[in-house]
Amino acid sequence: MAMCVTYGQSLGKGSTPLSDAAAYTTSPVDPGNALMFDQDPFFNPYVGDGRTLRAFIDLKHVLHDQYGETHIGSFALQMLALMNAAGAKIPGIYWSKGNGGQSMRDLGDDVEGYVPKGKIGGLWQDLIRSVHCARREIVNTFRKKPAMLPMIFVHGEEDSYYPGLNAVEYCSGLRRVADLWNADLRRGHEWASAAPDLPIVITQTKRTPPWMYSSGNRIYKRGVDGPRLAQWAAPYLDSRLVLAGPNHHLPAAKDGSHLTPAGYFRLGEQIARQYWACTFGTGPRRFNPFAVIRQSPTEFDILFQMPSGSLALDTVNVTDALDGQKGFVCWDNATNSGVAISNVTIASANSVRVVMSADPRTTELWCDYALWGDSSSLLSQPATGPRGNLRTDTAYASLLGSFGGPETTDHDWCPAFRIPVPFWSGSPTVWMMDGRL
Repeated sequence: MAMCVTYGQSLGKGSTPLSDAAAYTTSPVDPGNALMFDQDPFFNPYVGDGRTLRAFIDLKHVLHDQYGETHIGSFALQMLALMNAAGAKIPGIYWSKGNGGQSMRDLGDDVEGYVPKGKIGGLWQDLIRSVHCARREIVNTFRKKPAMLPMIFVHGEEDSYYPGLNAVEYCSGLRRVADLWNADLRRGHEWASAAPDLPIVITQTKRTPPWMYSSGNRIYKRGVDGPRLAQWAAPYLDSRLVLAGPNHHLPAAKDGSHLTPAGYFRLGEQIARQYWACTFGTGPRRFNPFAVIRQSPTEFDILFQMPSGSLALDTVNVTDALDGQKGFVCWDNATNSGVAISNVTIASANSVRVVMSADPRTTELWCDYALWGDSSSLLSQPATGPRGNLRTDTAYASLLGSFGGPETTDHDWCPAFRIPVPFWSGSPTVWMMDGRL
């Protein structure tokens, strides 16, 4: 028997506007193998007064106000299917301890949100108490000790707003979460003291706080170094943190902040592919730029490490941002101004070529991806807000159609990132990723 918990904000609970709310997996997703705690819409093993919920039932979703489908049903479906294919299906208990509007600052000594530096409590203790309760109830019911699986951490939206956290601060918060998670599991005997730390699978937030500059009659938005960039860079700095991917390609709810029920279903499948790889497979599936080659005064190539297949630019599932730039933007930090791009193409199976209109002649040239939008929306969505069109050509058939949703094919999508571009000094120059923020 395995235990898998999700922590984070309202996206981790399947929150969506009432007009969008629905549930697809209303029947057990895998009877006897995917289980949940009864009586609670988020599957928690205890309620607010501390009373434990001893009943286990098959995992399914029930529409409850603005909460319906979460990522948990499709995640369990995919994980169990992958286990079955490998000949080792492990029954599991799945639940979420998401707290809407919770900042990284709220992981403090009190539930009001004030955080003494270096201390922990409040909302975090709520999560750890749920793990301890789950373990006790599993032992009492099934007479066997459960295996703790990595945590899923769906978080970051709240810290993208003023005063927010910059990339270094949020990355430090993620690493602190990994420290606390593993320390508390060992303290509660959910994880062996001599075993390697359990990883945490994270997703990339939708929100990018902007500042603006104008070019002709266009208004462009440049995101600051917040959670979105930290979620991309943190896995370079800490192997316990694993990025499952962005969500700007997933169907967004009417409020722009959350996903539709179909979006949550597809998010669960996306998380499962990464979760399986880092838990039972050969290691994390990475989709990241690892080098930039300045080929000429106006051209540079970005080389990618990819989880599958070859690169592709998709303007069907995600509309083209910024008039053909496919989500790529060049920026001169020395003058705080944009550098015009005339073309973005696939240069090879693992590289993208960016062509600038002229040589900017700056030593502080940067390239952003999926951090800019061409509309008034600040939220990353398939047709508005900060987004990008880069994915691999590997296709995954979603199970959503089997549950009454639209037939859908998914891919591995590139997360948002920001990288420097080397100066043109008369011959090709190379920049290599070293993990620094």
